[in-house]
Amino acid sequence: FTFGTLSLDTESRSVFLDGTPVHLTRTEYAIMKLLIQNPGQVLTKSLLLERISRDTPDCTESSLKIHVSNLRKKLRQVDGVDHIEAVWGIGFRLEDNCLITEDGCENLSAVTPRSIEDIEDYMAKR
Repeated sequence: FTFGTLSLDTESRSVFLDGTPVHLTRTEYAIMKLLIQNPGQVLTKSLLLERISRDTPDCTESSLKIHVSNLRKKLRQVDGVDHIEAVWGIGFRLEDNCLITEDGCENLSAVTPRSIEDIEDYMAKR
């Protein structure tokens, strides 16, 4: 599975961000797999818990938040981009906050573009 600069190899149970391996726990991998299979869709906490309970039966709603927080940190350490959005009171969704350039991933989460011109202006200033 691939989404933006993220890729997940189900055979080796590996996650790569812009080609860099991201070392995840079993629970973090299960969460990442669900998010990357449903990019842009908000996955409720109860759905995530239900689906990952096959691999990690000891995960609870409070520990889910911690696992997602750790996953977000690990991804952010690689490219400085927050790939997982917390949707208050509902759950989480995987977002592609990168603009792929010849230099790699350009973090768009720091800007709130209103149009393609805003993105072009941002890119011209870097």
